[in-house]
Amino acid sequence: MSYGLVILLVSLAFLIGYLIGRRNHSSQKSSKSTIPTGKVNKHWSLRMVERDEIKQMLQANRKIEAIKKYREITGSSLKQAKEAVEQIEKDHD
Repeated sequence: MSYGLVILLVSLAFLIGYLIGRRNHSSQKSSKSTIPTGKVNKHWSLRMVERDEIKQMLQANRKIEAIKKYREITGSSLKQAKEAVEQIEKDHD
């Protein structure tokens, strides 16, 4: 087998893997029902169920738990989570 054919087959395998990965990523992204978290942290989003859970924690005066939950869901930093939760709290009032 020539080197040119090997390179062609390897390139084709990478291309197919890339295309399959893009298709899976697109279908996962569109299957979530999300709403933006507000002005503070627009690139993070929560599903409505998760946002409602955070609102319930805020109503029960459990702000620290709400921030922890936000961080768990989004993977954001403590500062970003605190600002986002405060924005949710402000929007809720």
